[in-house]
Amino acid sequence: VGGADERRLLGVVPGGPRHAGRREHYEARRRAGRVAVRLQRLRELIHALDVERLALAPALLVGAPRSGTTWLQRLLLHHPGCCGGQETHWFVHLDAIAREARRKLAMPRPHGVLCHLDENDFDAMLRRTWIEVATPAIEAAPAATVLLEKTPDHARHLDLVDRLLPRSKVVHLVRRPEEVVASLLAASRTDWGRSWAPGSVESAARSWIDSVEAAEASGARLGPTRFLRVRHDELSNAPQKTLSRVLAFLD
Repeated sequence: VGGADERRLLGVVPGGPRHAGRREHYEARRRAGRVAVRLQRLRELIHALDVERLALAPALLVGAPRSGTTWLQRLLLHHPGCCGGQETHWFVHLDAIAREARRKLAMPRPHGVLCHLDENDFDAMLRRTWIEVATPAIEAAPAATVLLEKTPDHARHLDLVDRLLPRSKVVHLVRRPEEVVASLLAASRTDWGRSWAPGSVESAARSWIDSVEAAEASGARLGPTRFLRVRHDELSNAPQKTLSRVLAFLD
């Protein structure tokens, strides 16, 4: 054997055993690459589903402003299963969008987004925006199993929360009205609170009444499996017992 036949047997030209071995090696590498890509896509899908699961079942910490919701959130965030961040006020914004959309739809010449989307699609759109807002806090705590959303003013928007997130839970922190009023008046005299805190006893007291009544009315509809009232005095006087009760409710 000589010439081209010899070179083919030695794998120097296509068709020889050495060439076939290289071809199998490269094909194996391509298969491994495709498998790696699919595994990565699967991991990303699982991650996205985990994020969505937490975002769709948050625990909302609500109450009249200056009731201690920040304090409660910070205590709970020491638990490795909890995650959360700054106030989002997102459902305040979404409620305003929803009300305006319905107002425009009810006009003699209907217009607005509800002329293009039905109620279910509209709610789905609002729900997707919440998932986007919640995602960074969830991704920052991979071991977390509960998202704590702390915006006191969400006490007045729990009906919308229930409609968009039917697996959500609510912890309503109630502080004595005289303490809330005093704290609001003190905040109104600072640069930090001047733009939002009521500056009179009457308006501060009305803020407490409106928040507490709205939260409790929603709580009556949500029921004990989704709504928990916690008193500020309980948290102050028996923090370990109170936090244990809250964590058991969130579990």
